[in-house]
Amino acid sequence: MGFSVRYLLCREGEIIKIPRACYERFCEEGTAEFQKYAGEVLDIAELAVLLENGHPVAVAHESYFRVGVNDDGTADTAFEQQSFTLAAARIDPASSLSAGSVIEAGDVFRERALESKVTWVPSPSLKQRLMDIVQGRIKQ
Repeated sequence: MGFSVRYLLCREGEIIKIPRACYERFCEEGTAEFQKYAGEVLDIAELAVLLENGHPVAVAHESYFRVGVNDDGTADTAFEQQSFTLAAARIDPASSLSAGSVIEAGDVFRERALESKVTWVPSPSLKQRLMDIVQGRIKQ
């Protein structure tokens, strides 16, 4: 049994498969892979799929996040840095609950910013479509 990571762009009700090599070049090498989406923030689904004899059998892990695209189609590193900062603030022990049940307003605002700017949650129907596509139950 093996696994494969699949990337899908979810945009305006449409699901677009992104070749893994294309996504990795965009993220790791900074190549202009997404000129078509210049200046946008994209909703990406990253799904790790278990394979049996080369065929998908289950989704082992799912992650939903946003990536920024510069005007030239390259990765927006400022957006990425902001995302990392928000995520780090979420796990910073200095920003944990202060006194018993009192929650600091800064913690709430950071959590909301992380949820709205960095991650996203697909609707149940979109999530099902994603699962069906990566498991080969429907053709894309």
